[in-house]
Amino acid sequence: AAAARLSQSVERASMRARHARALRTNIANVHGVDIADDPPGVQSAGGFVPLLIEERDAVLAGLLAAGVPALGPETAWLAPEDQRSERALLAAERALFLPLLPFYRPQDLVFLGEALRRAALAAVPPEPIKR
Repeated sequence: AAAARLSQSVERASMRARHARALRTNIANVHGVDIADDPPGVQSAGGFVPLLIEERDAVLAGLLAAGVPALGPETAWLAPEDQRSERALLAAERALFLPLLPFYRPQDLVFLGEALRRAALAAVPPEPIKR
């Protein structure tokens, strides 16, 4: 199994990168979501798409309830807590990571985007109508 994974690693990384681009396009207009784009010339192929989200805890709960195994920063930080800068701490309050697997189908990416959209809409309280 390990040899098969190693021989397929380039293709899997390429698929994750394509899926990340498609997912970023799907969620580009979701209210309260900031997407970290790849710098020019870089093709990110990690296992998660990092996002900064308003009302992150409520959105995370909504995603988990919809069956999306999203992660908050408590499971994804690499720097020890006492070594994080003030800017990193501000990002930690909004950071959320969507899963990204190489074998997603187009409908899976649509499902992820729609689950995020619904969770974000449910997390933001409606504004009163001004008359």
